[in-house]
Amino acid sequence: MQYTQGNWFILKTLGGEYPDPLDKWDRYRAANAGNVKSRLFGFTPDLAGMSVQLDNIRTVWEKYYPGLMTGSVDVEAVLPKFNAELRQAGLDEVRAEVQKQLDAWRKLHP
Repeated sequence: MQYTQGNWFILKTLGGEYPDPLDKWDRYRAANAGNVKSRLFGFTPDLAGMSVQLDNIRTVWEKYYPGLMTGSVDVEAVLPKFNAELRQAGLDEVRAEVQKQLDAWRKLHP
């Protein structure tokens, strides 16, 4: 049950795993060391003025997400409805506001 552990690097490796168990954690460490830090770290949008849109989006999300994620609905029919209702709920307004704030933040944090 590796997924229950907060630090996988302290776990013993298992035979038959890929990559080779003998250097598994070394490979993970090397991959992690090569990661590039996102330029967006530190950006957090302020959506306090969009509570109506966020509430509406949450309502639409709760209506469609479970069925779409479990495959218990016809995705071809339901996904367009989901997207349309998200737009009606204000998703495009929220996106525009986040983009506006991000553009301003980037000017201060090049």
